[in-house]
Amino acid sequence: MNWLIHDGVFFWTYAAIAEGGGRGRRLIVEIVVNILMMIPIEVFAPVVISKRKLLVTLVIGATLSVSIELLQFVTQRGLCELDEILHNMIGVLIGFGIYKCLENITNKNRTKNR
Repeated sequence: MNWLIHDGVFFWTYAAIAEGGGRGRRLIVEIVVNILMMIPIEVFAPVVISKRKLLVTLVIGATLSVSIELLQFVTQRGLCELDEILHNMIGVLIGFGIYKCLENITNKNRTKNR
């Protein structure tokens, strides 16, 4: 298997899902898990770091995601592929969006209490 490519096909999961059957359902679960895995990390990352910017959060998320995939490649555990990096980055964006929503709610409450 090539690194970041499953059977020589980029984003093969979507084709497998379109084929249907049990494998497609399992892949949907894997996609959802990859997205959900990154949400909590990226909700709290802007709180921990001093710069609460989208670009910084994306760099942290991409670094973490690529690190996970490289670890899978080196240890030969799981698949190391672009699909999972994409799904992780979707989770990063969702997590950052949740952070921004919570930040806006908190700022509105602070303004009301003054």
